[in-house]
Amino acid sequence: MSQKITFIGECMVELRNAEGNSYTERFSGDTLNTAVYLSRLTHDMDVSVHYVSAVGTDALSNRMLAFIQEEGVCCDAVVRIQKKMPGLYIVNTDNNGERSFSYWRNDSAAKFMFQFCDKWSHFESLVESSIIYLSGITLAIFSEPDKEILISLIQRLSAAGCTICFDDNYRMNLWDDQEQARCWYVQLLKICDIAFLSFDDEMALWDIQNLDDVFAQAEKFNITEVVVKQGDGVCHIQKAQHHYTVGAHRVEKEKVIDTTAAGDSFNAGYLAKRLAGEESPVVCANAGHTLASHVIQHRGAIIAKELMPTSLLRN
Repeated sequence: MSQKITFIGECMVELRNAEGNSYTERFSGDTLNTAVYLSRLTHDMDVSVHYVSAVGTDALSNRMLAFIQEEGVCCDAVVRIQKKMPGLYIVNTDNNGERSFSYWRNDSAAKFMFQFCDKWSHFESLVESSIIYLSGITLAIFSEPDKEILISLIQRLSAAGCTICFDDNYRMNLWDDQEQARCWYVQLLKICDIAFLSFDDEMALWDIQNLDDVFAQAEKFNITEVVVKQGDGVCHIQKAQHHYTVGAHRVEKEKVIDTTAAGDSFNAGYLAKRLAGEESPVVCANAGHTLASHVIQHRGAIIAKELMPTSLLRN
């Protein structure tokens, strides 16, 4: 049976310093990164990947949509907004592959998605999705009234039988304060089925000090499957009262070029194996680690197709 996977979020223009004072233009965003990698990994499966966002009607937005569609991701539910444009960021990477960002996104089209479409009829087709995937950044970019619309939409989709998948991706500077973020995260986590959590983000958001606290927090929300990532450390998974640990794939320090989208690509590898019928969280996590270990050895959030690990493309 065909499986429809729908991602909700923001795609941005990524500028990276090239030679001299020139910059290369790419497109990226946490949910989009995962959508593109998942599309590549499931291209020979009965899976369709969809992206929900908003862009402008300008040439830059047209190039963005063309890129997403060329990656096999359907954009039928993307809202087009006149006089709005995509957000933009510049990424700088240090000698250890760690990155820092400068953002221009306060007036990005994606933030106004719910204000320029019929709140429910536009998203009616989403109920056909097997999985709805969104992130803490998706939640953060909207106004308070639009956050309420988003939560209501996710509740409807959950009630319709969609599996809700959430990546915590907590970015402090996108929120007024920690309490505001906590309030909205609680509402989303209550309807979450699969949670991809970063240990660092969980510490920052909840003042959590250890892994036991992370899982105790998730247990309050009755989340079916909890995946806790620790960068290049061990991944911990809690599912059906069973606990699994899966070590990251070691990459020599000098080969780590750019850690952008390491977590996003891990999620794609994990979900791709799940969609292929794999039930073992260990096998799914190993697929995630495999893809992430390749991604961090190249510049950019979305690496070239020819750099993808061939073993994962043989689903």
